[in-house]
Amino acid sequence: MLLQILTVALLVVGCEGRAAKTAAVQLDKKDHMGLDVLRDAQPASVRASCATLRGWHHPVPPCEWPGVTCTDPVNGTRRAQVIDLRYCGLTVLPAAALVWDELIVLELRGNLITELPTTVNRLSNLRRIFIEMNHIRELPSAVCELKKL
Repeated sequence: MLLQILTVALLVVGCEGRAAKTAAVQLDKKDHMGLDVLRDAQPASVRASCATLRGWHHPVPPCEWPGVTCTDPVNGTRRAQVIDLRYCGLTVLPAAALVWDELIVLELRGNLITELPTTVNRLSNLRRIFIEMNHIRELPSAVCELKKL
């Protein structure tokens, strides 16, 4: 009986080890593209001066980039949940970057952003957006569509 229990335990451990080696957890491709678009839309001087953006490079996985927090893996995929780019000198928040439908916090405090794109309503799970100390004069009406904000 003891031998059977040990055999089953060894089989389970062996299976878990194989699965971990073959199934790499990655950030959702759409979320990854949005992070790249946001980074690449900034002038080179901003990318160089912001310590957070300097850490946004490959081959480092995006969920390990500074200022990016991701969900736990589901079916081998993670999603961007928090993006923190405060005091980075960002000049633009490109509409094409706003694809993070699992994002709950967007921290953009203390940048040089002049407007939020009308596509901000794509961030359907957004609960908090910090945009103070930017150069935004008016919020788009699409902000009102963010029901969880």
